[in-house]
Amino acid sequence: GVRLADYASWPDYAAFEGPEEVTSVWGWSGALHHADTQDCHFVYSRDCKEDVCVAGGLKNYTQRVVDDSLPLSERQTAMKFVVHLMADIHQPLHGGNLSDATGIKTNVQIKFANFVTTNLHFVWDFSLLDQWEMDRYADDYIMQREDVPHRDRTRFWSSLVETIGKKLQKGGEYAVQ
Repeated sequence: GVRLADYASWPDYAAFEGPEEVTSVWGWSGALHHADTQDCHFVYSRDCKEDVCVAGGLKNYTQRVVDDSLPLSERQTAMKFVVHLMADIHQPLHGGNLSDATGIKTNVQIKFANFVTTNLHFVWDFSLLDQWEMDRYADDYIMQREDVPHRDRTRFWSSLVETIGKKLQKGGEYAVQ
C-alpha cells in the first residue's frame, strides 16, 4: 500500500515542482489548487468556469475516485487530487481576491528568514511551517534535508517514531489532558 501522506503533496509536485517531464503533463492542474473571486464571495458559475478551480477539481476527482470503470491508476491519481485539494480548499490563501492572485502578487518581507522578500502565499504555504519546525525541532530539523544520506535520515526518523510511540504509550508529553 501507499501512505496517504505520500499522496497529499503529489499534486503540487506534479503541477509546480517536478521535473519537466512531469510538469509538462500536469502543469495545467495548477489552476485547480485555488479559487479566485472578484469580491471575496465565491459564485461557482462565475469563479469556477468549466470546473477549473479547487471546488471543480474536488467535484471531478471525487467522482473519479469511485468510478469502477476507470483503471486503478487513474483512481489513485484522483485520490491524490482529492486529498490535496481538500487541504487546499481549507487554506485561506487558496480562495481569495482575483486582484492579488491568492497572495502571490502580495510581496512581503519575512523577518525570521533573514528578511527574505517573497509573496504572501509562499509564506503561508511554506515559510511559517518551516520556521515552526526549525523552532520546535532545532537540531533534528537538519535530518529532513536531502543532502543528509538516506540511511541516516531513515535511522533518525525511525528512532524518533519509536520514541514518540513510547511516550504515547506512557501518556507522555503528546497525551491530551
